Amino acid sequence: MYNKGPDEGIYAVRMSADPDSPAQDDPRWIRTRQALLGALLELGDADVSQASVGSLTRAAGVHRTSFYNHFTSLPEAAAAALGSGMREIMSKDEVARQAGEPPEQVAVTTIGRTLDYLLEHRGLYLLASDWRSPTGLRGIADVLLQQLRDYRDHFGADQASRPREVTAAEDFYVASAIEGYYAAVLHGGLDVDRSTAARILYDLLPAWMRSPT
Repeated sequence: MYNKGPDEGIYAVRMSADPDSPAQDDPRWIRTRQALLGALLELGDADVSQASVGSLTRAAGVHRTSFYNHFTSLPEAAAAALGSGMREIMSKDEVARQAGEPPEQVAVTTIGRTLDYLLEHRGLYLLASDWRSPTGLRGIADVLLQQLRDYRDHFGADQASRPREVTAAEDFYVASAIEGYYAAVLHGGLDVDRSTAARILYDLLPAWMRSPT
């Protein structure tokens, strides 16, 4: 795996980048974070396996201590880097749905794009798999959880008719299941091509996601 530093617990349960922190409005903070995420996304699979905080900060052109203002570990940073690309894919999904494109077509396309993106950054995905977020989810599952919540807000899954704790539990369940499915595809556990994998996952999604109101 990666070269873990003495203070890089791979199962850390806190996020260095507090979403409510005033620092996130600081252009320098934003530039540093973008530089770190960009440097990670440029690493090839072989480079990821040899990465360390020192090598990453040198590639990003930032001071080593700056890394810990944003992340607790390399796996957390890897999950954040993948999350930035996944959010871009989901933004295209939202635009397509609002434009009136068929939900099924949009969903299958989005799943396929996500699989392509994760395959392109497979080494980074494997590194991110060592991250456990404050929610208890591993790797990119926390990114998927937030996407599910945003999806409910934007596309009208009727939460009023169901207890809040039920929809919350469903979101955790689905996020974990999707991450597990992606892992099986990326690790070769499922011997299917990308288009078939996208179609299968679409068919396994809850009905409200397949046909949002």
